[in-house]
Amino acid sequence: MRMLSLLVTLLALQSNLAWAADDAELALTADAPNGEVNQQSESSNGGGVILDGRYIAPPYNIIAVAEGVELNGHFVPEARFNGRSRRRRDDPKQVEFAARIRNRLDDGAWLLGWKEGEYGMLSDSRMSDIVYTLSSESSGNEKIDELEEVGAPWIERADWRQLVERCDLPASVLDQCGASFDMASNVDPELLASIRVPQRRL
Repeated sequence: MRMLSLLVTLLALQSNLAWAADDAELALTADAPNGEVNQQSESSNGGGVILDGRYIAPPYNIIAVAEGVELNGHFVPEARFNGRSRRRRDDPKQVEFAARIRNRLDDGAWLLGWKEGEYGMLSDSRMSDIVYTLSSESSGNEKIDELEEVGAPWIERADWRQLVERCDLPASVLDQCGASFDMASNVDPELLASIRVPQRRL
């Protein structure tokens, strides 16, 4: 009888310990900063990233966290992405935020964002225009005026100013865009005027 009682007590103690371990694991998951438990991870070698005016070189490691993603250690909030990139909350079939950023980077797009402003993606053609302006001999204010013509209303003038003052693009990025600049310089100016396309955007 004592043996049976002891066996029942041991089983009860084992169950209590298992429940306690489960509770501790749940508490850890709930308290983890930025949802570090069970994270979705994506990676990309394409496109480019500029955050707070500073260029971040690939490869890009994109980790899904609470309310956004961490890209190479930098937090990118989903709620402050520009309207076209924001996922509809009522459509569960939409691709997750981390995967969407990865897909756009793989397609050659660039991620730009500011801690005090908005975040969003720009196509490689728009970025070529931006790189052209940044690498020009124009004054700071002239560069900002040209950058405001890019057509990205979610980027404020103060953001462009920060980009002009801080951004130091590597030679590899400048060379990548240089081929398109050289091609544009050889095009007949009358042809460009007839189709009303700025030479740097050809």
